[in-house]
Amino acid sequence: MARVSNTLIGKASGSVGNATFSTWKGINVLKEKAVSVANPNTDLQIMRRSALSQSVAIYRLISAAVSVGFKKLATGMSAYNAWASNALKDAFDYSSPPTATFVPSDLLISKGTITSTAIGTIVADRSANTAVVTFSSTVDAPGQSLTDKAVLAVYNTNENDWVSLATSDLRSSGTADIPLPAFWATGNNLVVYIGFYNEASGESSDSLNDTAVIVA
Repeated sequence: MARVSNTLIGKASGSVGNATFSTWKGINVLKEKAVSVANPNTDLQIMRRSALSQSVAIYRLISAAVSVGFKKLATGMSAYNAWASNALKDAFDYSSPPTATFVPSDLLISKGTITSTAIGTIVADRSANTAVVTFSSTVDAPGQSLTDKAVLAVYNTNENDWVSLATSDLRSSGTADIPLPAFWATGNNLVVYIGFYNEASGESSDSLNDTAVIVA
Protein backbone atom coordinates (compact mmCIF):
# COMPACT_ATOMS: atom_id res chain seq x y z
CA MET A 1 0.00 0.00 0.00
CA ALA A 2 1.23 3.49 -0.82
CA ARG A 3 1.60 6.05 1.95
CA VAL A 4 1.06 9.62 0.81
CA SER A 5 0.88 12.63 3.12
CA ASN A 6 0.98 15.23 0.35
CA THR A 7 2.43 14.57 -3.09
CA LEU A 8 3.58 18.19 -3.34
CA ILE A 9 5.18 18.91 0.02
CA GLY A 10 4.91 15.78 2.14
CA LYS A 11 6.42 12.33 2.05
CA ALA A 12 5.25 9.65 -0.34
CA SER A 13 6.27 6.02 -0.70
CA GLY A 14 5.03 2.71 -2.06
CA SER A 15 3.19 1.79 -5.24
CA VAL A 16 -0.25 2.23 -6.75
CA GLY A 17 -0.87 0.27 -9.94
CA ASN A 18 2.00 1.04 -12.32
CA ALA A 19 3.07 4.11 -10.31
CA THR A 20 5.74 4.06 -7.61
CA PHE A 21 6.37 6.89 -5.16
CA SER A 22 9.87 7.51 -3.82
CA THR A 23 11.99 10.29 -2.39
CA TRP A 24 15.20 11.52 -4.03
CA LYS A 25 17.26 14.22 -2.30
CA GLY A 26 14.16 15.27 -0.34
CA ILE A 27 12.02 15.52 -3.47
CA ASN A 28 8.96 13.36 -4.07
CA VAL A 29 9.33 11.36 -7.26
CA LEU A 30 6.60 9.49 -9.13
CA LYS A 31 7.82 6.77 -11.49
CA GLU A 32 5.78 4.69 -13.89
CA LYS A 33 6.68 1.02 -14.17
CA ALA A 34 7.28 -0.40 -17.62
CA VAL A 35 4.24 -2.34 -18.77
CA SER A 36 6.40 -4.51 -21.01
CA VAL A 37 10.08 -4.84 -21.79
CA ALA A 38 11.11 -4.43 -25.42
CA ASN A 39 12.63 -7.48 -27.05
CA PRO A 40 16.40 -6.87 -27.10
CA ASN A 41 16.88 -9.38 -29.90
CA THR A 42 15.01 -7.88 -32.82
CA ASP A 43 16.93 -7.75 -36.11
CA LEU A 44 17.29 -3.98 -35.87
CA GLN A 45 18.61 -4.06 -32.31
CA ILE A 46 21.07 -6.84 -33.13
CA MET A 47 22.33 -4.87 -36.14
CA ARG A 48 22.63 -1.69 -34.08
CA ARG A 49 24.76 -3.55 -31.55
CA SER A 50 26.84 -4.92 -34.42
CA ALA A 51 27.35 -1.43 -35.84
CA LEU A 52 28.24 -0.05 -32.42
CA SER A 53 30.81 -2.79 -31.85
CA GLN A 54 32.38 -2.13 -35.26
CA SER A 55 32.40 1.64 -34.74
CA VAL A 56 34.19 1.30 -31.39
CA ALA A 57 36.88 -0.84 -33.04
CA ILE A 58 37.28 1.69 -35.86
CA TYR A 59 37.42 4.65 -33.50
CA ARG A 60 40.27 3.14 -31.50
CA LEU A 61 42.38 3.26 -34.68
CA ILE A 62 41.30 6.66 -36.03
CA SER A 63 40.94 8.62 -32.78
CA ALA A 64 43.88 10.85 -33.76
CA ALA A 65 41.84 12.12 -36.71
CA VAL A 66 38.45 12.22 -34.99
CA SER A 67 39.75 14.18 -31.98
CA VAL A 68 40.39 17.20 -34.21
CA GLY A 69 37.97 16.42 -37.04
CA PHE A 70 34.92 16.37 -34.75
CA LYS A 71 36.22 18.75 -32.08
CA LYS A 72 33.87 21.61 -32.98
CA LEU A 73 30.83 19.31 -32.93
CA ALA A 74 31.69 17.94 -29.50
CA THR A 75 29.37 20.37 -27.68
CA GLY A 76 28.09 18.74 -24.52
CA MET A 77 29.60 15.44 -25.64
CA SER A 78 32.95 13.91 -26.55
CA ALA A 79 34.42 13.96 -30.05
CA TYR A 80 33.87 10.19 -30.06
CA ASN A 81 30.14 10.57 -29.35
CA ALA A 82 29.78 13.19 -32.07
CA TRP A 83 31.64 10.98 -34.56
CA ALA A 84 29.84 7.76 -33.55
CA SER A 85 26.42 9.37 -33.88
CA ASN A 86 27.28 10.34 -37.43
CA ALA A 87 28.91 7.01 -38.28
CA LEU A 88 26.07 4.86 -36.95
CA LYS A 89 23.56 6.86 -38.99
CA ASP A 90 25.43 7.15 -42.28
CA ALA A 91 28.25 4.61 -42.52
CA PHE A 92 26.40 1.34 -41.94
CA ASP A 93 23.90 -0.61 -44.04
CA TYR A 94 21.14 -2.17 -41.91
CA SER A 95 19.34 -3.97 -44.74
CA SER A 96 20.88 -7.44 -44.27
CA PRO A 97 20.42 -8.75 -40.73
CA PRO A 98 21.82 -9.91 -38.43
CA THR A 99 25.08 -8.02 -39.03
CA ALA A 100 25.32 -4.35 -39.96
CA THR A 101 27.56 -3.80 -42.99
CA PHE A 102 30.20 -1.10 -42.79
CA VAL A 103 30.25 1.20 -45.86
CA PRO A 104 33.74 2.79 -45.95
CA SER A 105 32.90 5.39 -48.60
CA ASP A 106 30.18 6.88 -46.35
CA LEU A 107 32.37 7.35 -43.28
CA LEU A 108 33.53 10.81 -42.21
CA ILE A 109 36.72 11.37 -40.22
CA SER A 110 36.01 15.09 -39.92
CA LYS A 111 32.90 17.23 -40.21
CA GLY A 112 32.24 20.95 -40.12
CA THR A 113 31.72 24.24 -41.92
CA ILE A 114 34.97 24.48 -43.91
CA THR A 115 34.28 23.56 -47.54
CA SER A 116 35.57 20.08 -48.38
CA THR A 117 38.72 19.66 -50.44
CA ALA A 118 38.95 17.02 -53.14
CA ILE A 119 41.83 14.58 -53.32
CA GLY A 120 44.12 15.15 -56.29
CA THR A 121 46.34 12.07 -56.29
CA ILE A 122 47.26 9.27 -53.88
CA VAL A 123 50.54 7.40 -53.96
CA ALA A 124 50.77 4.54 -51.45
CA ASP A 125 54.37 3.37 -51.61
CA ARG A 126 55.46 0.11 -49.97
CA SER A 127 59.18 0.93 -50.16
CA ALA A 128 58.68 4.31 -48.49
CA ASN A 129 56.00 3.00 -46.09
CA THR A 130 53.88 6.10 -46.71
CA ALA A 131 50.75 7.29 -48.46
CA VAL A 132 51.13 10.73 -50.01
CA VAL A 133 47.99 12.71 -50.84
CA THR A 134 47.92 15.83 -53.01
CA PHE A 135 45.24 18.52 -53.11
CA SER A 136 44.73 22.12 -54.17
CA SER A 137 47.20 24.46 -52.47
CA THR A 138 44.94 27.50 -52.88
CA VAL A 139 41.85 28.81 -51.11
CA ASP A 140 39.04 27.81 -53.45
CA ALA A 141 35.85 27.91 -51.39
CA PRO A 142 34.17 29.41 -48.27
CA GLY A 143 35.72 28.73 -44.90
CA GLN A 144 39.05 27.58 -46.28
CA SER A 145 42.36 29.06 -45.15
CA LEU A 146 45.94 28.54 -46.30
CA THR A 147 46.78 27.64 -42.70
CA ASP A 148 44.24 24.80 -42.49
CA LYS A 149 45.94 21.51 -41.64
CA ALA A 150 45.24 18.15 -43.23
CA VAL A 151 43.82 15.25 -41.24
CA LEU A 152 44.24 11.82 -42.81
CA ALA A 153 43.03 8.26 -42.32
CA VAL A 154 43.68 5.14 -44.36
CA TYR A 155 41.60 1.96 -44.29
CA ASN A 156 43.20 -1.24 -45.60
CA THR A 157 40.28 -3.35 -46.80
CA ASN A 158 42.42 -6.49 -47.11
CA GLU A 159 43.72 -6.30 -43.54
CA ASN A 160 40.64 -4.62 -42.03
CA ASP A 161 43.09 -2.22 -40.41
CA TRP A 162 43.41 1.55 -40.06
CA VAL A 163 45.92 4.34 -39.53
CA SER A 164 45.15 8.00 -38.93
CA LEU A 165 47.00 11.24 -38.33
CA ALA A 166 46.24 14.88 -37.58
CA THR A 167 49.11 16.23 -39.64
CA SER A 168 50.99 19.52 -39.50
CA ASP A 169 50.82 19.73 -43.31
CA LEU A 170 49.23 23.01 -44.41
CA ARG A 171 46.73 23.49 -47.21
CA SER A 172 49.27 25.83 -48.81
CA SER A 173 51.71 22.94 -49.25
CA GLY A 174 49.32 21.00 -51.48
CA THR A 175 50.49 17.66 -50.06
CA ALA A 176 50.22 15.58 -46.90
CA ASP A 177 51.53 12.16 -45.99
CA ILE A 178 50.88 9.41 -43.46
CA PRO A 179 53.05 6.41 -42.47
CA LEU A 180 51.75 2.95 -43.33
CA PRO A 181 52.23 -0.16 -41.14
CA ALA A 182 55.10 -2.39 -42.20
CA PHE A 183 52.90 -5.49 -42.56
CA TRP A 184 50.62 -3.85 -45.15
CA ALA A 185 51.56 -5.44 -48.45
CA THR A 186 51.96 -4.44 -52.06
CA GLY A 187 48.62 -4.82 -53.80
CA ASN A 188 46.52 -4.12 -50.69
CA ASN A 189 43.45 -2.01 -51.44
CA LEU A 190 43.06 1.23 -49.50
CA VAL A 191 40.38 3.81 -48.83
CA VAL A 192 42.11 7.14 -48.13
CA TYR A 193 40.31 9.95 -46.28
CA ILE A 194 41.27 13.62 -46.06
CA GLY A 195 39.73 16.47 -44.11
CA PHE A 196 41.02 19.84 -42.94
CA TYR A 197 40.94 21.57 -39.58
CA ASN A 198 41.84 25.05 -38.43
CA GLU A 199 43.61 25.23 -35.07
CA ALA A 200 42.64 28.87 -34.47
CA SER A 201 38.90 28.50 -35.00
CA GLY A 202 38.51 24.80 -34.19
CA GLU A 203 36.49 24.38 -37.39
CA SER A 204 36.82 21.36 -39.66
CA SER A 205 35.65 20.28 -43.08
CA ASP A 206 33.61 17.26 -44.06
CA SER A 207 36.17 14.69 -45.15
CA LEU A 208 36.28 13.16 -48.63
CA ASN A 209 37.78 9.85 -49.65
CA ASP A 210 39.14 7.93 -52.61
CA THR A 211 40.66 4.53 -53.26
CA ALA A 212 44.26 3.50 -53.91
CA VAL A 213 46.43 0.39 -54.14
CA ILE A 214 49.80 -0.03 -52.42
CA VAL A 215 52.57 -0.15 -55.03
CA ALA A 216 56.02 -1.65 -54.64
